[in-house]
Parts: sequence; C-alpha cells; structure tokens
Amino acid sequence: MRTLRGWIIASWILLPGVMAGGTLLLRRVALGDPTAFQVTWLRAFHAHGGVLFVLSLVYFLFLSQTTLSTSVKHMASLALFSGIGGIAGGFLLQAILGQPNTASIGIAIAIGGAAFLVTAIVVLVYGLIRTPASFAPGHHGNRHSDSPL
Repeated sequence: MRTLRGWIIASWILLPGVMAGGTLLLRRVALGDPTAFQVTWLRAFHAHGGVLFVLSLVYFLFLSQTTLSTSVKHMASLALFSGIGGIAGGFLLQAILGQPNTASIGIAIAIGGAAFLVTAIVVLVYGLIRTPASFAPGHHGNRHSDSPL
C-alpha cells in the first residue's frame, strides 16, 4: 500500500471535488442557465467522475496485492487517473463546446480516456493473474483447490 499511497491520497482529495462539482451542477440547473443538451453532458461528467474515483480506491487495494513492480504500479495508476480525467473531462468539454447531434473534441478526449482506463484494468488483471494465491495476505494454506476464493 505504501507504494500507492500518493495515488490513494489523490483519489480521496479529488472525490470531494467531484461532490463540489455536483453542487455547482445543481445550482446551474436550478437557475435555468444550461440547455437540456448541456445538462445531459454535465450529469455524465459528474456521475462518471464520482463513480470512477470511488472505484479507483478499490482498484488501488487490488493493485497493491499484486507482485507487479513499483514502476508498473505507478504507470497503471497514471493510466487510471488519465482515464478518469479523460472520460470526465471529455464529457465536460462536450457540455461546454458541443452541439446537439455533433461530436466535439470532448468526445475524442473521452474515448482516449476510455482507452487509458482499459489499459489500467488490463494491467491490474494481468497482475492479479500473475500473483500467486499464496502471496495474498491472510492466506494460511488451508484452501481447497476447488474454492473460488
């Protein structure tokens, strides 16, 4: 966990930022400023950012249990953050720059973010597959071979 401490702290710091963004979104909607198109993309920005930052905390728990090198763990964490930022930021840019039935640069950024997110997940899955079960904390060698855990 020490290896990923900075990333974990960053996730916890950014999570309230997403919550603050939600309150700003509510204010804007209550004032009637944004169009229906903008509200849709602002909601997507807020929802994806919030859910993905919460999931990042779970991601770091699992990543810390792998035998991957420190540099690979940091690169995967960077890919995860880039993915979250790309997806959420892309949606925000679509809300600001986009027009109905037309993709803006925000959509391209969101797609790039999704590619980074997939990369981070592939690295995690690879690390989990490569890590022997006996490496897992709390393993006492008494599991049955057919146990799913």
